Amino acid sequence: GAGPAGIAASLTAQALGMKYLTVEQEASIGGTTSHYPRGKIVMTAPMELPIIGKVNVREVSKRALMAVWQDVLERAQPCIRFGERIDDVTRDKNGFSVRTSAGT
Repeated sequence: GAGPAGIAASLTAQALGMKYLTVEQEASIGGTTSHYPRGKIVMTAPMELPIIGKVNVREVSKRALMAVWQDVLERAQPCIRFGERIDDVTRDKNGFSVRTSAGT
């Protein structure tokens, strides 16, 4: 998903030159955080993101954090498919096969 951990994983994979795809069932970035109540404090310490660097935020509200994630999306352009759900993951001879609501 494209919540905080998924975004960081996507940026790490991108920085390492890996082939990756992040699948997010929601229509936008933020994962579960996007469903938090308006005005809720969601972060209290700075974070370090691959490609982006240090994001120096403290006591960030949901709305402000969503703006940070949107900026990250625009700057780094990670490979994320929105509005797609993972239905199944199976091991095959080449690694894994992932079936989503949009295909395999």
